[in-house]
Amino acid sequence: MKNDTVEANRQVARRLVKAVGEGDFPTVESLLHPDLDWWLNGIGHLNREQFLESIHMLASAKKGGFTITNTTAEEDRVAVEMHGRFEYEDGRVYENDYCELMTLRDGLVYRVHAFFDVNASAKVFPEAVK
Repeated sequence: MKNDTVEANRQVARRLVKAVGEGDFPTVESLLHPDLDWWLNGIGHLNREQFLESIHMLASAKKGGFTITNTTAEEDRVAVEMHGRFEYEDGRVYENDYCELMTLRDGLVYRVHAFFDVNASAKVFPEAVK
């Protein structure tokens, strides 16, 4: 795979993380493959529609987002390490560290394995974690 394609994949992954953190749903939707499979540890597999629904809880924060700390890209895969912090009107604060391994197809995010601290999520979103 050409270096420019690898770099383009890295930029798609970075744009997706930024858009999810900012609650920019049109951009998120534009970067997801129709056959998306997003796996979250502690939750399981989500299709495109389920994933889009799941990020509404982050978007409901009054303040927050993700800070990308590292990316690694090779062929059709991009690994993104990040820290998220979201503050809610009711005083809840959700903080977590993530590593997401993304596979792209046709320039869109097709498959993701997302790893994060399930206990930190369960404290703020007990209904979302199995």
